[in-house]
Amino acid sequence: MRDNVGSSQGKQAEKDLDTRFVEIRESQGLPDNEVVRELMRDVYYSHEGDTLDAEYPEMLRKRWEGIQKAVRD
Repeated sequence: MRDNVGSSQGKQAEKDLDTRFVEIRESQGLPDNEVVRELMRDVYYSHEGDTLDAEYPEMLRKRWEGIQKAVRD
């Protein structure tokens, strides 16, 4: 039973994070494609701490702008 509850909670947390990623992607005006979704996961999972949720949108924006600049250059 514990395994089922833990699995269910893990799946819900994953769904909640995916929903948050969609909201942030839309608010940042980022395209909806797999490369951007992968970037979002990479940035999020490569950081930790109590302030991650608050700082994440800005970290993502900076990373995206850096990629755009590198491609343009």
